[in-house]
Amino acid sequence: GTASEDMRFASAVAEFALLLRGSEHRGQASFDNVLALARGARGEDDQGHRGEFIDLVEAAKTLRSQ
Repeated sequence: GTASEDMRFASAVAEFALLLRGSEHRGQASFDNVLALARGARGEDDQGHRGEFIDLVEAAKTLRSQ
């Protein structure tokens, strides 16, 4: 089966953390992959926290590219 939305979103958060830290364990992690995972697992997002995370990743991606 497929992973739950919560697990997929948690995976996006963990990957984002690896990118921010510049971890040697980040492998093929990328901001684009984080965004794809998070957007695909956004779900209901009643309180808007997942949307805020997506906005944060977009901002970090922009800052890193400057």
